[in-house]
Amino acid sequence: MRYISNAVLFLRIFAFAAAVPYLLRLKLSRVGGVLEPGGNSVAVQEDSVRKITAYIETAIRRGKPLVRRGCLTRGLTRYYFLRRAGMDVALCFGMGRLDKGFMGHCWLVKDGKP
Repeated sequence: MRYISNAVLFLRIFAFAAAVPYLLRLKLSRVGGVLEPGGNSVAVQEDSVRKITAYIETAIRRGKPLVRRGCLTRGLTRYYFLRRAGMDVALCFGMGRLDKGFMGHCWLVKDGKP
C-alpha cells in the first residue's frame, strides 16, 4: 500500500510540475488561490519533506520535455507541496540586471533563510 501512495504522490508532483507554464498564464490572484493550501495546518513530517523534495528533483531531472527545468518550476512545485505538508515557507522572486539584460530567479525562504 505504501508503494501505491508513493507512486500517487510522485504522479501528482510530476503533473503539477508539468502544468507550471499553464498555471502562470492565469491571473495572479488565481495563481495565489491555487498555490495556497486550504484547510487546517498539519504537523511537518521530515520524512515527507525529504520524499517530496527528492520526487520533485526526479520529476525535473527526468521529466523533459513535459517538465521544464529551472528555478520557477522547482520553486512553485516545492512551495505547493511543502506548504501542504505543513512547512512554513515563503515563495520569493527577484529580478536584476546582468550585463545588458535582465535576469530573474525564484526561491523558497524558511525561517528567514533561502
